[in-house]
Amino acid sequence: MGANVLRATLDDDVSGLLVKEPSDEAATIYLNSDDHERRQRFTCAHELGHLSRRGSIPGERLGYVDSRDLESRTGKNPEEVWANQFAAELLMPAAAVRALWAQGESPSKLARVFGVSPAALEVRLSNLGLS
Repeated sequence: MGANVLRATLDDDVSGLLVKEPSDEAATIYLNSDDHERRQRFTCAHELGHLSRRGSIPGERLGYVDSRDLESRTGKNPEEVWANQFAAELLMPAAAVRALWAQGESPSKLARVFGVSPAALEVRLSNLGLS
């Protein structure tokens, strides 16, 4: 999608940032370098979700800070919910998850296959009605 992705030292309660100024050719995604690689992958996919939804508007300023606060955990912000759904489908496609689940694969094996955290995989299984 043309974004620059950088690992950076961010506050402990910040998973990632998406920044695009009107004059920028490309957006920049910053990932918390202290986070586990699997967390960084999900955060990057989440930021790509924001970018896919809003990044095609010429001259628009984008700025998202994804923190680990109560609002992000409760899933009440529609933009954040959408970005999470985008990330889940990008990293754990529903058809592939269903196919492997039907073969009897364990949640821990699925998390390894898709390169996500066990917690992200559990949420995905729940959202797909598989657990």
